[in-house]
Amino acid sequence: MTWVIVLAVGVIGVYLTDIAKGLLESGAGSPGELSERIIGNDPIAVVDVRRITPDGVFAPSGFAFSSSDPRAAESIASYDPDRGAQLTAAGAVDVQSSTWEVTLKGARTAGVEIVDMRPVLDEECKPPVSGVFEEIIQAGSDDKIVLVANLEDANPIFHSYTWQDGVGGPFFAEKKISLARDETAVLRVVAEAHKLHCRWRIAVDYISDGARQQMTISDPDGNPFEVTGKAVEYEWVYLSPLRGCAGAPKPLLVRGAIYTKMLSQDTVCPS
Repeated sequence: MTWVIVLAVGVIGVYLTDIAKGLLESGAGSPGELSERIIGNDPIAVVDVRRITPDGVFAPSGFAFSSSDPRAAESIASYDPDRGAQLTAAGAVDVQSSTWEVTLKGARTAGVEIVDMRPVLDEECKPPVSGVFEEIIQAGSDDKIVLVANLEDANPIFHSYTWQDGVGGPFFAEKKISLARDETAVLRVVAEAHKLHCRWRIAVDYISDGARQQMTISDPDGNPFEVTGKAVEYEWVYLSPLRGCAGAPKPLLVRGAIYTKMLSQDTVCPS
C-alpha cells in the first residue's frame, strides 16, 4: 500500500511540474505568478462589505419594515450613525437610496484590472415595502460616493458621482480600477429605487491571468442587497426628531394615514 501512495504522489508531482514548466515556456508569468494560479486563490479578495447610513446626499429617506407592528423599528430608532449591521439584522430596508462600502484587495503579483461593475437583480422588482416606516431627514454632504445606479432602469449600470458635478456618465465606459498585489480600493456603491422593492448583487468583471473573469459580491451574510421605493401609505411612521414635533429628541410615532395627510398638506408636525 505504501508504494502505491508514494507512486500516486510522485505522479501528481510530475503532473504539476509539467504544468508549471509548460506555463513558464509559454511566457505565462514568473514562478511566483504561476504558483498563485496553480494554488487557485481568487485574484480579488473581498475584504469588507459594510452598510453605510446615513451617507450625506445619498442618505435613504428612511427605513421600511414589512411588519405592521411598530415595535419592529422601536429598538433601532436611535439615529446611531454606525448601525448598518443592526438595521440589517432587524430586516430594515433602505428607502429610495442604499449605500454600501465595498473594500477590494488585489491578490496577484501581476495585478488585476476591474473593467466593469454592475448591479444584477436577483429577481424582478416588486411593490414597495409598506409596513412600518422610520423617517430620516439628512443634513450635510460628502464626496465619497463613487458609483451610483438606478435599479428601475431597463439595464441598470453604475454612473460616476462627485459632489461638485453630481451624477455623471457610465463609470466604466471611461475608467477602470487597477489593483496591484495587496493594494486595496474602497468603493461607495449606491443603488436607488423610487417605486419598487429591488433585491440585487454586484457583478464584477476583471482581467487577471490573461483572461476576463467575473465574481459576484453580496451582503456580509451572502444575501442580496435591498432597496425599496416609498410606499403610498404605511401602517405606522416614526417621524424624524429633526421635525421638532412633540416628543423630540425621540422619534414621534404616528399612524401612516396621519403621515400621508401631513405630506399632502405640507405640514411639519401632526395637528
